[in-house]
Amino acid sequence: MAKSNPNNLGSLELTMSAGEALDFMCQFLGDSRESIMLWGGPGIGKSSIVQQLVPRLGLKGWIDIRLATLDSTVIGGIPARDPNDPSKMTMLRPDFWPDEENWLVNLDEFSNCPPAIQNVALQVLLDKRIHTHKLPKSTIIVATGNRAQDGAWVNRLSLPSANRMKHITIEPRWPDVRGFFKDQTDISQYIVSFLDANNDYLYMLPQDHNVMTFPTPRSWQHFGNSLHALSKTGNVKLSTVTQLATTTVGKAAALQFEAFMQLANKVSAEDIIEKGNIPTLDPRDPGLMWAACGAVVTYFLTKCGTNNAPLKEAHVKNFFAFLKTLPTEFMTSTFKDMNWMKNKKHYEACKKHDFENFSKLSVHLKDVLGA
Repeated sequence: MAKSNPNNLGSLELTMSAGEALDFMCQFLGDSRESIMLWGGPGIGKSSIVQQLVPRLGLKGWIDIRLATLDSTVIGGIPARDPNDPSKMTMLRPDFWPDEENWLVNLDEFSNCPPAIQNVALQVLLDKRIHTHKLPKSTIIVATGNRAQDGAWVNRLSLPSANRMKHITIEPRWPDVRGFFKDQTDISQYIVSFLDANNDYLYMLPQDHNVMTFPTPRSWQHFGNSLHALSKTGNVKLSTVTQLATTTVGKAAALQFEAFMQLANKVSAEDIIEKGNIPTLDPRDPGLMWAACGAVVTYFLTKCGTNNAPLKEAHVKNFFAFLKTLPTEFMTSTFKDMNWMKNKKHYEACKKHDFENFSKLSVHLKDVLGA
């Protein structure tokens, strides 16, 4: 739920997850088209929210303007002689401002801008106008930026600028990020399972601002993309994975991920799926259980049903036998992690070979499966 602090009106009061903010913004931006500012730390999905607004609101597209990299004369346009009246001056409009209806403009790095840039942006935020150039009425303007406590070099937002926008502070929450990761084919199931077991490692800003690598949703995504590319090379050493993780999510998170992978390696997903050797897992050890679930899902999706290894009825039977040994939370989460709508071959095979168990678990996925 969104949180507010009515006793501290000088603070950024409204705090939401990325998903909550997206839904909230869609409710009022569709008609009002008022300007809004998204605050939050680095790598938590502010830009992703802006991008998702485009299809949700039926817009033509979005324009990303990095204000901190521009000069005030570039934003407002360069003066030139009016061709219709040489005694007058006009402003040449920069080509990045939209001249068609239904576009979204993201004024990124707004809080990093010097006061001169913020002042130029005031007219855009309030009147959707820059000098003599008017933006189309349907233009949506969303500003995004970091705060001083995020370790960013920022300039305090002037009160006139602040008063021209709505303000939402975004905080990363694992359920939102998990859904995003599951839509990304390059994100390893092991990363998802690790963060299931270790939510605290999703986002950790370092106290020492000289530290350059630390976990954020964005850095976990970068690690996932790199790990996916590394996995294509063949045999991957755990030490190499740890080094790769250190370069993206930092040493502390990398060492925790290494320990998690060591747990996963204790569980033979091949024996579970191929031979039906179902281990007895201790529910008091959630780390091991999440590791086992990640290993089984990874093996089932990558080793079964491929050109070199057809999906067998025994695979499905053993997969459901494993699921039935898990506590409800782990069972339903692992079932959802199959990404059934993307893995149609597994979806059809599981319905065909073990329809009874598939139907029982499908009640948790009515919205996904259309059951």
